[in-house]
Amino acid sequence: MLSQTPSAFAQLLDVDHAEVPARLVVFGGEPLDARMLLPWFDRHPERPCRVVNMFGITETTVHVTEQTLTRKLALAGTRSVGRALPGWHLYVVDPAGRLLPPGVAGEICVGGAGVAPGYLGQEEPTGRRFVPDPFSDGPMYRSGDLGRLRPDGRLEHLGRIDSQVNIRGFRTNSTRSAPSCWRTLPCAPRPSWYAATTRRTPPRPGSTRT
Repeated sequence: MLSQTPSAFAQLLDVDHAEVPARLVVFGGEPLDARMLLPWFDRHPERPCRVVNMFGITETTVHVTEQTLTRKLALAGTRSVGRALPGWHLYVVDPAGRLLPPGVAGEICVGGAGVAPGYLGQEEPTGRRFVPDPFSDGPMYRSGDLGRLRPDGRLEHLGRIDSQVNIRGFRTNSTRSAPSCWRTLPCAPRPSWYAATTRRTPPRPGSTRT
């Protein structure tokens, strides 16, 4: 069994992986571009090795959904993370907290016994993210993730509604260092990572720069 973030698994795809004897591969921790799995399916047929993408977060004791992936789904670039696992409730809501119909994008919220009580010593984010579940008994976590439910009950993960990015399973906020265009264009797709480089150029003749 392999349990990996997609970015870590991508390093395996860069080398010969034909002899990897995995019977189950589980993805979590960051968004998955299903098309990256095509080289894996070329070497590892679906029956001997099951590939599963799961949505879940630390605040909900990790996994909440599961989606078995196939070569067909990878070719289609599926965004589905599957249906809720037993004991979990999945909602997609608008900014006012109202349930949205299938096919309409909104914030992903999660209810169930595995929702954590809050952030230790952090009252403000706890009060904002951990709220009573208005649709069922128990707590609910407002994830800040963007998604939509399909008519068959599967959840499609579409990114974030804020500036948080996920790098190799670690969450961070990009607004402190991201280019201004990402902050001023909320509808633009946000990168899962970005890099900056510097270049030293010689001074022009007559320049006073040192």
